[in-house]
Amino acid sequence: MNKDKADQIARLTSVMFRRRQAELQALHVEENRLRDAMAALDENRVQTKLADCANPVRQSLGADVLWQGWLDTQQRELSMELARLRAAKETLLHSLKKALGRQQVAEHLQKTAAQRQRSRADKRQG
Repeated sequence: MNKDKADQIARLTSVMFRRRQAELQALHVEENRLRDAMAALDENRVQTKLADCANPVRQSLGADVLWQGWLDTQQRELSMELARLRAAKETLLHSLKKALGRQQVAEHLQKTAAQRQRSRADKRQG
């Protein structure tokens, strides 16, 4: 393989690897957002229970049960979204490992091609 071809392959695999890294970073950001939203719901649940104890009117109207039901639905939706995200993350991690392997092979090919080119140039001069 000539040096120019090896350089092109190395650049391409490097771009692919960086793209996968960026995708993974975006998933990490989204995962953190979901975890924060879930924590906020948990905090809201605790605060609501404390407020309901102090306000029996809400309990007598059933507002506390409706609110807890809404919180449960939101929690379930966030959990499902987080599970989907984790599955996508697992798939992306596999793809990232593959891209890393390709990048490492391409770098090796690039170095080998450069060494061959130098060796040929040295033989011509010598």
